[in-house]
Amino acid sequence: MPTDSYLIPALFMFTFVAAIAFAIYQYRKAKKARAEHHESAQAKALGERPGERHMGSTGSDTAMTAEQNSQRPNTLRS
Repeated sequence: MPTDSYLIPALFMFTFVAAIAFAIYQYRKAKKARAEHHESAQAKALGERPGERHMGSTGSDTAMTAEQNSQRPNTLRS
């Protein structure tokens, strides 16, 4: 059967093209969301402010600490 010899390469090519097309779609979607300043569902669930994750390796920890310190009364600490 000659069609059996083409089945695996055809499935491979279809999967490869589908994966590349999906990657391009996701890249463009992310680029558009970044340009329009959309907030991700994960950021909404965690209560992060926009751009908070890009403040460095511990940016969210620093931002949270600053927010908590701003809510405390001003007292001298020794």
